[in-house]
Parts: sequence; structure tokens; C-alpha cells
Amino acid sequence: MKVNKFILAGCSPHYQKHHHPLLEKKKLEMALLIDLKSKKESIESFFQDKELKPGKMIFLDNSLRDCNDVNALSKFIDIDLRYVDGMILSTEPKARIGYINWALKNNIPIYMDKPISAFNDLSKSEEIKSEYDKI
Repeated sequence: MKVNKFILAGCSPHYQKHHHPLLEKKKLEMALLIDLKSKKESIESFFQDKELKPGKMIFLDNSLRDCNDVNALSKFIDIDLRYVDGMILSTEPKARIGYINWALKNNIPIYMDKPISAFNDLSKSEEIKSEYDKI
């Protein structure tokens, strides 16, 4: 499946260094970028001299950092999804489940190159497995 227009959830250093240069070369369109208000200044600075820029940016309050509530995320993600081909998840792993569930609910293909979620110790491994099974 060819992706032309995508949503980026999390403009992490990994995304900036590894993914953005490739996506810029491919001449893709970033319909929407979603990240935290605390990162707004550094993200806006990153995009200043870039050819590939988000059509729209949404900066969520830090209290939504690990939001797993699909309905809460839906209130903020206000974009016409008919023209979106996919979503790149580049948030920290703890914040991914909400975005994964939102994308699945909206039939949006997801790309992520890290774990689906994470916890501080192995005692939560069954919870990770349960989240994986739900997805």
C-alpha cells in the first residue's frame, strides 16, 4: 500500500533523525502532527527549515501524555480522515496504546518501529501481552 498523506503522533528524536529525511525524499504529505505542549518549541524549531512540514499541528496538554482513552484522543484529532493513508507512531512506548486503538477504530494503518507499550519492570509482562492480544 502506498502512503501519500499521513499523521505523525510523536515527533521523537528517532523520527527526526531516521524517518523524516526519508519521508521528505519520498515527497509525502504530513496531514497532522500530534505531540505534547512541552515539546512545541523544539518541534516548531525542527520544522523551520524542512521541506516536509505538517499541514496542522496539535499539541496536547502533558496530562494526556499516556492517554489510552480513544474518545479523549478523538476530541483532539480533528482532521478529515478520508484523505489520510496511514499513521506513524513515534511516541514513547507508554503512550502508544491510545493511538493504536484510535487508528484501529478509524481504520488507519499504523507504522511503528518500537514496542507497542512498555513498563518499568518485567512484572508487567502479562499486561503487555494482554494489550498485544487485544490489538
